[in-house]
Amino acid sequence: SLTLSDEFFREATNLKVIDLTYMQFSSLPSSICHLTSLNTLCLDHCKLGDDITIIGGLRTLEILSLLRSDIRIVPEEIGQLVKLKLLDVSWCTKLKTFHPECCQV
Repeated sequence: SLTLSDEFFREATNLKVIDLTYMQFSSLPSSICHLTSLNTLCLDHCKLGDDITIIGGLRTLEILSLLRSDIRIVPEEIGQLVKLKLLDVSWCTKLKTFHPECCQV
């Protein structure tokens, strides 16, 4: 388990890809919303807590991988990711709900 401060991503605005595989979060750092150039976010095998709605603010995101994470709900905010081409929720055994708004084409 690694703790990332809420300011961790504040100065990393040009990052294109982040791989946080096998991390544990009680919540994602609030500064993740500053990643305005992010194309790929990999949260495979992660313990994410109950709220990942902040990801909805990553408007440039094209790939969101949650493979084998403990996500329970795909929040409606994922529907705000208008450039999203791939949402991988393979092997998310705790996944119970997709909000209809997140999956409209």
